Amino acid sequence: MKKYVVLSLVLIELFFSSVYAKSCVVFFSLDTLDLGAVDASTAATRPDFNTHTVAQYVAEKTKSDLLRIETMETYPNKINAAINVFQEQLSGARAVSIKADKDNLDSYDQIYLGYPVWLNGMPNEIVAYLKMHEKELAGKRISIFSTTGGSPNSQSVTEIKNQFQQIVFGSAVSISMMQKDNYKTLIDEWLGKNS
Repeated sequence: MKKYVVLSLVLIELFFSSVYAKSCVVFFSLDTLDLGAVDASTAATRPDFNTHTVAQYVAEKTKSDLLRIETMETYPNKINAAINVFQEQLSGARAVSIKADKDNLDSYDQIYLGYPVWLNGMPNEIVAYLKMHEKELAGKRISIFSTTGGSPNSQSVTEIKNQFQQIVFGSAVSISMMQKDNYKTLIDEWLGKNS
């Protein structure tokens, strides 16, 4: 009897997972970056506000799976040294690679893509991930959220849309350090536009 109950529950779950749209939050975040040298007034609160924090909130609100993009790069934890690495990557002088993943994005209808804005651009880890999954992402709805110390995300969103034209991008939201106390409200409004 127990076998039939378990089998019935599995079949019910399979039915509902195929009938209802599934969503996933894919994000890249550097959680250990010490901003103390740049702005001591915000450095102490930074661990409570980063792309990872926002990604977790988006996943919670949308009942989405959470997939973190892992880099092969070991970044310095001091901001000035990290900025030098970011500049080398963005200029193309330094390659970046991400850990091979087994993410199967075919089963998702909606993807929420999150990243920090670095020097007005997106991290190369995002480009590498999109290239790795370009075919799987074609035709899916992808909505972008980013966190920033103050740089606007419009350049990075334009960059993504131009480079990956076969992917359908929805609206985007960028949350700066100055908005960190209000990020949940901003995310809720953005999610309302994407539903």
